[in-house]
Amino acid sequence: KTIDEDINIWTLVKEKEMLKRLVILSLNWIVITLSFYGLSLSSARDENLFVNVASMAAVEMPAYILCVLIIKLCGRRTLLIFCQCLGGLSCISAGLVPTSLPLLKMGLSLLGKLGSSSAFSIIYVYTAEQFPTKLRNSAMGL
Repeated sequence: KTIDEDINIWTLVKEKEMLKRLVILSLNWIVITLSFYGLSLSSARDENLFVNVASMAAVEMPAYILCVLIIKLCGRRTLLIFCQCLGGLSCISAGLVPTSLPLLKMGLSLLGKLGSSSAFSIIYVYTAEQFPTKLRNSAMGL
């Protein structure tokens, strides 16, 4: 038997390095998904419902285009870290802005959505690259 024949879904749990990657990337997926959908759904709470929802949807296209252009320059891991920090810090800042400044709050929320959308597009590729080919689909499903 070769090493490739011994690889199955239990390898993700048995191998220490694979388990570490699986846990870290699973937590990353949870954080990115919560911020992405949290920002999308919370944009419909203010009085400018249509403007807010349209703005949140419109910021996704530049996020994806920027990712495609920048990902080859700095690498997936670095860009993922940057996008998650950008999204997180923008959302925290938006939460600290008083309600008397709605444009600043919306701008920071849009910046957070840009970072979150970018991170969402990167995490798909980055997760798939972290596992051997035979385990890739199983790892992505977990």
